[in-house]
Amino acid sequence: MPRLLIGNLLSFCSGVMLLVGSLTRQKKTVYLFQFLENVFLICSQFVFVQYAGVVSLLLSCARSLLVVREKYTFPCMLFFS
Repeated sequence: MPRLLIGNLLSFCSGVMLLVGSLTRQKKTVYLFQFLENVFLICSQFVFVQYAGVVSLLLSCARSLLVVREKYTFPCMLFFS
């Protein structure tokens, strides 16, 4: 039962990050909140022992960090697509 509550709490935090990120206007801030959302989802996936989505979420985290740090280039775009 505690595992279920912790996983749902992490998923809820991820939803809050999605909401806050959709309300912002700056590109860097949107991708920063997208990064945080994915981190919470990864933690939730580990709590629920569902490892199938972790790899795609890790790639999405890496892409978001590259955008925030302004290092997202055309070759990176090809790699992540």
